Formats: sequence, C-alpha cells, structure tokens
Amino acid sequence: MNRIAVINRIGGINKISDLFKYEIKPLFRLAWPVMLSRVGMLSLVIVDTIMVGRYATQELAYLGIGQVPSAICLLLIIGLLMGTLVMVSKHYGAGRDDECGTVWWHSLPFAVGIGLLGLFICWQGEYLLLALGQTPSIAAPAGRVSFILGLTLPFVALQMTTGFFLEGIHKPVPVLLATFIANILNIFFNALFIYGSFGMPQMGAEGSAWATLIVRIIQVFILIIYVWFMAAHKRFGVRKHSLLDLLINWRANWQASREQRRIGYAAGVSMGIENTAFNALMLFAGLISAYAIASYTIMLNVFIMFLMFGFGIATATAVRVGNAFGAGALSSMLRSSWVGLGVQMVFMLVSGLLLFTYGTALASFFTKEADVICMAQALLRYASIALIMSAGQLLMSQILRARGENWVITGLQFVSFALVMVPIAWVAIFVLDRGVFGLVDGLLVGTSLAFILGLWRFIYLARRDAVLGLQT
Repeated sequence: MNRIAVINRIGGINKISDLFKYEIKPLFRLAWPVMLSRVGMLSLVIVDTIMVGRYATQELAYLGIGQVPSAICLLLIIGLLMGTLVMVSKHYGAGRDDECGTVWWHSLPFAVGIGLLGLFICWQGEYLLLALGQTPSIAAPAGRVSFILGLTLPFVALQMTTGFFLEGIHKPVPVLLATFIANILNIFFNALFIYGSFGMPQMGAEGSAWATLIVRIIQVFILIIYVWFMAAHKRFGVRKHSLLDLLINWRANWQASREQRRIGYAAGVSMGIENTAFNALMLFAGLISAYAIASYTIMLNVFIMFLMFGFGIATATAVRVGNAFGAGALSSMLRSSWVGLGVQMVFMLVSGLLLFTYGTALASFFTKEADVICMAQALLRYASIALIMSAGQLLMSQILRARGENWVITGLQFVSFALVMVPIAWVAIFVLDRGVFGLVDGLLVGTSLAFILGLWRFIYLARRDAVLGLQT
C-alpha cells in the first residue's frame, strides 16, 4: 500500500488501535530522532554556556550578549529555509519522491546567500550592541564573539536545509547522528580553546565561538556526504542536478523554487520576530546588571533545551500534516494535527514539572556562584509555566505552515511578541520594578497569546474546510 493510500486509509480511523497504529506510532517514530537532534543542536550552545560559565562569570556575560546577533540571524535562517521541509513533505506525501531532491538542490544557493547575509550582520555586532544600549566594556568583547559566530552561519544554513530534506523524507536519524558527533567534538574543542588545554592560550568566550565554528563545518560535511551517497539517492533525485546546472540555469531554478522561498519568507519573518523579541529580553537583562545577564542566560538556555522536545514533536507533526496535505487527505491532516498537539502537551507538562522541581540542580551546571544559581533557579521555576504555551505556539505555527498558511500566522506572532511580549517585559522591569522577573512576565504573556491565536486560526480553518465540504 503506497503512502497516498495509507493516508487516505486512515481518513476512516474509528478505533483506538488504528489511531495508535496509523497516527501515534508513526509520529513517535519520526519525532524521537527529531527531538533528540533539536536538543543536540541546542546542547552545543548549552555546553558552551556551561564551560564558559565555569571559566568566568564575566566571560559568560560576553558570550550571552555576543550570541544575540547570531541567535537572531540563526532563527531567521531556520525560518527562511522552512520551505524546504514543507515542500519536501508535500512531494513525499504525494508520491513525487524524485522532486524531493530538486527541492533540496534549489535550497542550497539560497541557504548560502542568507548565511553570508547573517555573517555580515554579525560582523557589525559590536556597533549593533552599542546602538542597543550596551556599554563599550561589554560590547567590544561580545562583538568579537558575534563575528566568530557569524562565520558559522553559512554552514548552519546548509546544515539546516539538508536536515529539513532528510526529515521531510522520513530519514531523521542521520541528522541525529551528525549532531551527536558534533556535540562530542564540541566538548573537546571547547576544552582546547576556552581553558587553553594542550598549550593553547586561554580564550574564554571567544574560544567557545571558535570551537562552534569548527564543529559546524564538520557537521554540515557529514550530512551532505550522507545525502550524496545514501542508498536511496536515485529514488529521491539527489544526483539529478549539479552545481554547474544551478549556475547555468540559475534563472529557471530560481523561478522553480519560488513557492518554497515564499513559505520561507513568511516563516523567516515570523521566527525573526520571535527571536528578536527573546533577545530583546536579553538586552533588557544587560541594562539591569551582569548578574542579571548571567542568570537570565542560564534560565533561557535551560528553558530552550526543554522546549526542543516540543519543537521536535512540532516538526514531526508538521511533516505528517504536510504529507497528508500533499496527498489531499484533509481529514487525516486534521487528525494528525490534534494528535501532535495532544502528544506535545503531555511531554511539556512533564518537562515543566522537571524544570520546576530541579531548577537548582540545572542552574548549578552553569556556574559556581551561589547568587547566580539562586536567581536562575527562581527564574526557571517561574518560566516552567510558560513552557507549555511556548511549545504549543511553535506547534500551531508549524502545522499552519504545513497546510499552506503563511502570512496570517506571521501577523499573529508579530502581535504576540513584538506588540505584547516586549512592551510588557519593559513595563514590568523598569516601571513596576520587577527586575529580572519582569523578563519572564513578558515571556509568559507573549507565548500564551501566540498559542491562543494560533489555535484560534487552526480551529477557524478546520471549520471553514468542514463547511466547504473539503474533509475527505
């Protein structure tokens, strides 16, 4: 039975056993390596934060602020390349396997281009941080960190679009393995460059950035080599194109990839808005104190680490929704969406409980300073409430994009993050004198609103489809 037949077959699910067989089990099969690879991707940053924090709190402040330009660019890049995942999923669901490789090829020059643009922005990191109110004593060393991290962005872009291709054709395990290798190497290179092992000079935060660059290069080469030599390369049209073909027929290829770029533009703006808002909170922390930066950096890293479990489920759900949408099985698309949301809610409830219970232990991994641990632990307990909402809004945005929604969800997230989250955090910190806890006030309200609005849009579209008789 081919994929289209299976997807249409599960349109008639009426038993719990069928729901588990055709929905929950396939979701978990795709979700677990995606979750772990997302956690592994973030753990590169987590390990950097831990190792730099144990080296010196001041260096941790440089790293936290220095990551702001590259972190904004990184999320923007991921969003811009989201069209690769959506289009590959649709082609795979419709049985057009050879078109999946074409989507990947078309994404490569775009990925390099936006990566180089991100590098240019990070090159101006010091001036950007000064313009955003940071003191010269912080902006100068943080700017150097920003530039080095900017060098990683073209490689990150290639890694992400290749990973999206593999996840879209239900091959997420190679992405997980490449991420695992990168994490092992990152620990070694961090020890080498941060602490000055084996006779190397001690470089602190800058050393962690150089280590990140090296492992990113290795990671992307592992993935591209795997895609080129994988057993199914003919089936998915991996070698149907070449770099020479892209150069000669660049105009035709650019036109052919217009749809995936259109998806990416909306997703990129959306994720750029969200990440800019998150990093605006980091800049607010910089206006409070170095200890506020350190404690908020620890809180945000742990928060996002747990959030990656929800992000992994959201990505897996989006792939399944895209498969069903490509096959025209809209009732299956609806059911996959609800199942993904339910599974994610269970995971995030457990994650929130762990975050609340073990905040002190988690914070102590990052620093030895008792005051910073105490503040970070209090922030983690508070932020555990926002974890479910934040994961939920990620899932709803990915589901909506997988079913063809683009700019509406971007508008809803602009309202939630730019117009609500950032102003509320500012008022809480500087007007209500909530200090560093005002950062989490904004986070909680903004992510909750984004989830509610995304869910509202999803329900509206489902009801519209039902009225129009589109459910099959």
